[in-house]
Amino acid sequence: MNLKAVDASNSHKTSTPNPHYEVITLENGLDVMLISHPRYNKSGAAIAVKVGNTSNPKAHLGLAHFLEHMLFISSQNFPQVNFFDSYLKAHGGTSNAYTDTELTNYYFCVDHDYFEGGLIRFADLIANPLLDSSYLEHRFSNRKAGLMYC
Repeated sequence: MNLKAVDASNSHKTSTPNPHYEVITLENGLDVMLISHPRYNKSGAAIAVKVGNTSNPKAHLGLAHFLEHMLFISSQNFPQVNFFDSYLKAHGGTSNAYTDTELTNYYFCVDHDYFEGGLIRFADLIANPLLDSSYLEHRFSNRKAGLMYC
């Protein structure tokens, strides 16, 4: 791995230690920023995908945002519906996402001891999402009824 230094200096002094930042480049070329702070008892990860609202086909406006929600449902290696949310809730964690103009950001945090398991599940959601058609139909019917599932 190729490590790069990141200047995390702060112009004001506080009584708590400053966070530590480090950027690493993985063998596949992906840059990863690592942030740690001794005051926090959670670990987390985020990924930004360069697809946002301006990427929507004209015939399917809102598709990027819809897929943002669908990605957190199930994956190839974890096909149980809402497995990720269940794992995080059981271990003091949360997840969320947002779709912006040019990108979609997915992120989660969990108690330190369960981070590796969370990261494995998170990576599988991003790399191998299952977009089950029966769940899509359920999602659409709730929206038509005026209900929001997410």
